[in-house]
Amino acid sequence: VLFRSNESYFGWDSSRFATRSEHNQVRAEGQLAVARSLLAREAELGITPLMAILKAREDMSATERRASQALLAVAAEDTDLLAPARQQFAAVFNEALKDTDSSMAATVLLLANEGLRFLEILDVSPLSSQDTARVVSYMHEQAEQLR
Repeated sequence: VLFRSNESYFGWDSSRFATRSEHNQVRAEGQLAVARSLLAREAELGITPLMAILKAREDMSATERRASQALLAVAAEDTDLLAPARQQFAAVFNEALKDTDSSMAATVLLLANEGLRFLEILDVSPLSSQDTARVVSYMHEQAEQLR
């Protein structure tokens, strides 16, 4: 209810969108389009989808972080608006898992990566920079073994 009554939340552009929800939906779809494009580019370079996903978390820009925060706002507003994100996550996970020797190990790496990304988006990670680097390095080593 609070979110529905505050239509200026997350920089809603009322000149282009009737509601904040509509604006957030467009933002979420744009973020998913970027993710699809990056995965396609990585595939052209011979990088596995799993490795591309791990790398994308490391390369998250401030703009991407804000877009991810906007996606969280979409979830707070109306979880039905996350349908495109659900579909994209399912597609990305399926793609990342299809060419691995161990789908369970790849699933664990994907979930660990997404958990780390979420902590970073919210800026609540309990890990130091060095600890994060060690975890990420370990995840890359494990992903390389799944080629």
